[in-house]
Amino acid sequence: MPDLLGKTPEEAERILRSAGFEVRTFAPATQGYSCDYDRNKSYPLFAICYQRPAPGQLAPAQLRSEYVVERSQGNRGEIGTPNEFIFMPEVRGISLEQARKVLADAGLPLEKHFDVEVAGQHERCEYDVVCQTSPGPKMRKNLTVRGTIKVGMKAPPKPPVATKPTEPTPPTQPAQPPADKPDTYF
Repeated sequence: MPDLLGKTPEEAERILRSAGFEVRTFAPATQGYSCDYDRNKSYPLFAICYQRPAPGQLAPAQLRSEYVVERSQGNRGEIGTPNEFIFMPEVRGISLEQARKVLADAGLPLEKHFDVEVAGQHERCEYDVVCQTSPGPKMRKNLTVRGTIKVGMKAPPKPPVATKPTEPTPPTQPAQPPADKPDTYF
């Protein structure tokens, strides 16, 4: 079996035919095979990264072969499928405006991918600071499912302290010495 790893499915099929194989089936794997990262740490996007029969293995002339193509690159995975995802960046502890930029840079524009919710008072979240995300940091954010971003709300203003109207106090009189001791206090 020729080594088809790193080739597109179209290139691989041409290689098989030119090697003399009568290609009966050459299709994406139906089982849960994954890319062969032991052979190569990185495959081009949409290139074959797993093949069955394996490279160098004997194969019948009337070939039935399966393959898996690389669908991950950088922080993205399952590219081109309904399960496409981007790994969620860490945005907790920064302002909503900063989070908006971090998410856009990661390929997850806030308005397109998230609902912004105001955190409840019991959640102890500072005003305009992201305190919770779903999915959490470094988790897969499926591009077809909306996530949530919780942001702290402004603390309600404290009610003014009610003060009682004060009674005018009588003017104070200088201390007078007792009559029987005239110079005691001076």
